[in-house]
Order: sequence, then C-alpha cells, then structure tokens
Amino acid sequence: MTFYFHKEAETEFLEAIEYYESCTPGLGEDFSLEVNSTIQNICPIPPHGQLLKMMSTDV
Repeated sequence: MTFYFHKEAETEFLEAIEYYESCTPGLGEDFSLEVNSTIQNICPIPPHGQLLKMMSTDV
C-alpha cells in the first residue's frame, strides 16, 4: 500500500516536528521516527482497521 500525507496534514506534521525539536533537541526526530514507524506498521494491514463514518459538525 502506498502512503502519502494530505498536503495540509504534511504541513502540520512538519510543524509538529519543529515544535518538539524546539522543546528538546532530538525530540522532533524521535517523534518523526515513531510516526513513520507506525505508518509502516499499519500500511500492510489496512483491512484490519475500523472504518469510521464522518459526522457532520453542522448544527
């Protein structure tokens, strides 16, 4: 399975890496490695995930 971030999600992910790195040197890299490791673990088994129905936020 091919994985890619939505453009806005990728921007948010990169900003999170920068934020964590500014808090503690190396933390941003650790965060990035963990996220990417989790993605690599999930991609081979997509049918095992639960499909969630999106709820409208319009009230």
